[in-house]
Amino acid sequence: MKRILAVLLLLCLLPGCTYSDRQDLLHFYYPTASVSYGGSQGVLGSEDRDLGSHREDLKYLVTMYLSGPADKSLRNGFPANVKLVSCEIRRQQVRILLSGDLDSLSPLERALVCAGLAKTVLEASGMSAVRIATEGGALSGDGALIFDTDSLLLEDNASEMPEEE
Repeated sequence: MKRILAVLLLLCLLPGCTYSDRQDLLHFYYPTASVSYGGSQGVLGSEDRDLGSHREDLKYLVTMYLSGPADKSLRNGFPANVKLVSCEIRRQQVRILLSGDLDSLSPLERALVCAGLAKTVLEASGMSAVRIATEGGALSGDGALIFDTDSLLLEDNASEMPEEE
């Protein structure tokens, strides 16, 4: 009888073992394919990616991010020619240098795709900020876009605002 109870207890605990595998999943944030307001992510949506043993490798993470989402409700806003040149950490800031040209994107779209990458990297790295620059250096007035957790709009609550008459 004790053996049967021990086996049943073991079988009940086994699903907990598979749950621990989900801790390797990271959220990758991308612009949504169709813009919808009022949701928890606004114009960004997320999909979970399993990076396995590469979880701590930020270069791998950014390279995988740039390959685009698998979820059809999301889109990769970066042009196909954009690749990772370097990714390093300096003074609690992840510095990402990209090749390719983002001039084909509008300023709003450029900020949106960089915000998705920054939110992904901030969440995965635990760093305080992400600096994204291109080899051409023309992302913003100072040549780079810098995001921290305070500068990212995390929730779109525009639908809760009263309408003006």
